Amino acid sequence: MDDSHKPATRIFVIGASARAAANALAGHGYLPISADLFADRDFAEIGPVTRLGPNSEGAEDALKAANAEAWLYTGGLENRPELVDRLAAICPLWGNAGDVLRRVRDPRFLPETLAAAGLRHLPIAMGATGVPTDGSWLRKPIASAGGGRISRYVGRDPHDKETSGRWCYQPFLEGESLSGVFVAAGGECELLGVSRQLIGEKWTGARDFWYCGSIGPISLSYQAWKTWRTIGEALTRRGGMVGVFGVDAIVRGDEVWPVEINPRYPASAEIIDVVHRQGIMQFHMAACAPPQLSRQLIRQPLPRIPHIEEVRLCWGKAILFSERDGTMPSGLPHLSERSEHPSGQLPILADLPAVKTELHAGEPVLTLFAAGDNDAQVEARLMKRCAEVKKWLETHGKE
Repeated sequence: MDDSHKPATRIFVIGASARAAANALAGHGYLPISADLFADRDFAEIGPVTRLGPNSEGAEDALKAANAEAWLYTGGLENRPELVDRLAAICPLWGNAGDVLRRVRDPRFLPETLAAAGLRHLPIAMGATGVPTDGSWLRKPIASAGGGRISRYVGRDPHDKETSGRWCYQPFLEGESLSGVFVAAGGECELLGVSRQLIGEKWTGARDFWYCGSIGPISLSYQAWKTWRTIGEALTRRGGMVGVFGVDAIVRGDEVWPVEINPRYPASAEIIDVVHRQGIMQFHMAACAPPQLSRQLIRQPLPRIPHIEEVRLCWGKAILFSERDGTMPSGLPHLSERSEHPSGQLPILADLPAVKTELHAGEPVLTLFAAGDNDAQVEARLMKRCAEVKKWLETHGKE
């Protein structure tokens, strides 16, 4: 039988937003069957999608209905190890199981692992006792995602009814917010690239410490590249991760201070992917899947990625947040016939809500993309496009 007539292998993708991972799978000839919080209308060009409840209600039913050969997860599920294990009992998992998540998502794992490896690390406090109340420390939810609910700690709010055990505390460190993307397999780890994170940028409508986009890859000196790789190797050895994962860090000059580990396909992967012809998703699948699972997949060693001293193309995305309640209008503004990327195949807009979808203040509306020769050019283009879409929403979103 001609392989070209075989049906595409079905892979289930689940997370707060599954579009980027689903799009990467489709690019490798797989059929993604997805479930996320939004089920945006541009998913129709990628594959079937189911809308989940706010606490991932319907996840197990969606996986069973997908009739998939394997599944993987994106943001949010790293905080749900019990759900990951239930889903893994239904279908083979491409990613880290619940035991790994419980280990590496413990806030103490990161500083303890880095300290043991002789790497820079920030202290962590699991309770507020003794933590300064002058705003020099952050209060972070243990089950964090996208920077939500992180705040400067100025003492317990008398109206705060959150129970103890849900928060940890860490010093606030000034610096540039960067994110490294790695792939791990067999106890080994390779750095795939580093991007700059957009955090709390007011021009996106984001608040405080919210993640609102990425720009990259960034240029790395040999010493910086070596430091990032050493961090990834230390975390992999002790954490036992497999597949693609991310590490967020505050960088000051040559100093890299990791602050969070995301043991799953990270949001910045599609930005770093522009420098990898083979594709980051292919690395993830090769690291996670047993050879017999799919004949489409050829198992391979980890890629050997040289450090990037000079970036010749930057690619960026920004998440636009709604500043008021309203509904999604029809007729998105004309931004460009094609992206600035040489392939001309990358989007300008993605994660598009269906027309008449209710928009709520503080929630994401859509994602914008731009390419350029450098970081500053990409950010300027993203800002311009955000302003154009925001103006359009203000004009038409009340209709």
